[in-house]
Amino acid sequence: TQTLMAKGDFQAAEDALRMRLRMPPAPEGALLLLIEILIHESKHSEAARLVNEHPDNAEIFIRLRDYFIGERMNGVALDLISKSRFSDPGIAHINDSIRKQIGGDLTGAIAACNNALRFNTEDASAYNQLGRVLFNSGHPPQSQSAFEKALALKPGFAEAWHNLGHVLRAQNKLDEAEKAYARSVELAPYYRSGLLNLGVVKFARGKNGEALDCFRKLLAMDPKHVEAHINAGVGEHIQRNTEQAKYHYQQAIELDPKNDVALRHLATLFSEELDTESAIAYFRKSLVINPRLGDVWAELIELYERANKLDEAEKALTEASRILPNDANVLYVSAKLARRHNRIEESVATFKKIDARQLH
Repeated sequence: TQTLMAKGDFQAAEDALRMRLRMPPAPEGALLLLIEILIHESKHSEAARLVNEHPDNAEIFIRLRDYFIGERMNGVALDLISKSRFSDPGIAHINDSIRKQIGGDLTGAIAACNNALRFNTEDASAYNQLGRVLFNSGHPPQSQSAFEKALALKPGFAEAWHNLGHVLRAQNKLDEAEKAYARSVELAPYYRSGLLNLGVVKFARGKNGEALDCFRKLLAMDPKHVEAHINAGVGEHIQRNTEQAKYHYQQAIELDPKNDVALRHLATLFSEELDTESAIAYFRKSLVINPRLGDVWAELIELYERANKLDEAEKALTEASRILPNDANVLYVSAKLARRHNRIEESVATFKKIDARQLH
């Protein structure tokens, strides 16, 4: 099995391991290894079924639960938790913390983690969950301490490395964040969230080519990953590969037609190509989904001006001003339009209202 995994033939590795498991007794760690293979193959339903078939095996339950939570597969994680029947109070308290966190009760989630740690002060999963809740509660230093404790207990804990990357990135420690994300992916090459965030932090550090490689790897594993398509589009756009960028944005929109981020990026690309009509159409679509973005309204109004559709520009401005009356970007295009129509006093008065720090 290990030889086949090293060669990248995970289906053959799964078949070999299942054959061995038919001959009891099962070798120690064999079920955990099978869970890892199924995760790598994205066979999440089969992995959950395996856990349910072995209700007394806490090791494989904890591994799959922590993976599902790490990948933000909250519904699947809650379903797995709902079917668990462990008497171990530590496991029960962590499950309770996860349920409370997903339900928005962060105070209750922290209390449940602390209860778990009273039963077992060396529970890496409990520290990882505590770190997640503390981070969501706005306490990065305490969160970082919890993740570091989890990793001291379990250095190969990919999800904890990934979570530590979040905390470090939030504190603008981008070099350390990149190392944490990279370690999570090194430990679990199939970890989609790890690859995505490694690419994002590489973008933030100006490593655009390396970031693009991360998104390409992620899309090779999961061609329907919307965020990977959007970020790959941004990477290709930066590198002036406009057709590839367009492809990724369009794929993201096909997969998620209401994704206003993908719509805005595609509109911007069309605008740069001077395809004004297409840019207007996609900015309009994005504003239907999220109408409270002043910079997008400003882009749309300026496109109408570019196309010399001043009546449409005025209509869009009226709509934007109704929704965002004090937005700096909307005020800016309002002042410009007033000046274009020779309404100088109105233009000057509007310019004076603008807080330049809020302009995008």
